[in-house]
Amino acid sequence: MPGSQVTESPVSPGVEGQVSDRDHSQFVIWEAMLLGDLVTKREAAELLRVSHWTVNAWLSTGKLRRVKFGNRTLVSRANLEIFLQERRV
Repeated sequence: MPGSQVTESPVSPGVEGQVSDRDHSQFVIWEAMLLGDLVTKREAAELLRVSHWTVNAWLSTGKLRRVKFGNRTLVSRANLEIFLQERRV
C-alpha cells in the first residue's frame, strides 16, 4: 500500500506473526485503558477527591504507583484501591 510503513518485529526478524514484548506490553496498556482499568492523573484526582497536584506529589514520592506509556502517566484503578485501603484507619 503506498505510503504505509512496515517494520519487522525485534523478537524474530523475518518471522511473521511474532510480536515483541514491547508491542505486547503496549497492547496490554491500551486494552486496560479501553476497559477503564487505567486512568489519567486528573481522573485519579477526581476519583480520590484531591487536586491533581496532590496526585503528582504522591506519584513523585512513590506513595501511589504509576504506569508510564510513552510520555503519559497513568494510574490503575487497582492501585487506587490499594492506596485507599492502606490509608484507611
